[in-house]
Amino acid sequence: MRKQVGVMVAACFYYSGLVKLARWWRQRVGQHLIILNYHRATGGDLRRHLLYLRHHYRMLHLDEALEELYIPSQKKEVRDQRPPLVLTFDDGYNDNYLHAFVLACELQAPISIFLIPGYAESSDYFWWQEGKRLVRRAEVTEVTLEGRTYHLNQSGERDILTQAIDA
Repeated sequence: MRKQVGVMVAACFYYSGLVKLARWWRQRVGQHLIILNYHRATGGDLRRHLLYLRHHYRMLHLDEALEELYIPSQKKEVRDQRPPLVLTFDDGYNDNYLHAFVLACELQAPISIFLIPGYAESSDYFWWQEGKRLVRRAEVTEVTLEGRTYHLNQSGERDILTQAIDA
């Protein structure tokens, strides 16, 4: 159902002419650069995303894109009129290397992976994953938080508790 709604919304944008208008406006505005950011490389269809992006955009390494955008003396006549795009992966999750890097090499799609040096060298956890870590390591079967009891032997309850902690 959710996918059907997404297709309907996309069709409305396309057939109303908004997609064509956006492309026209983008060309009139002048030089631009799209930087698309991912955090995780699993849990989705990254291969399909990369194939789509490679087909519709001129994928560049970050330094190459910035040079093209900001250094006039090195501007070349670009024959490829597709919009320039840089794909980045932030926070240096393990799946960035195990999945995104391998896939990018296979598809010859340039990507940039940004690491957080303090985390790479330590055993610290990202603060935004603390709720998930606490619930995963809990040694009890029930937790009461703000008047609600969560039953940790049920997967759905663990997820809801994680969201409550993170809220």
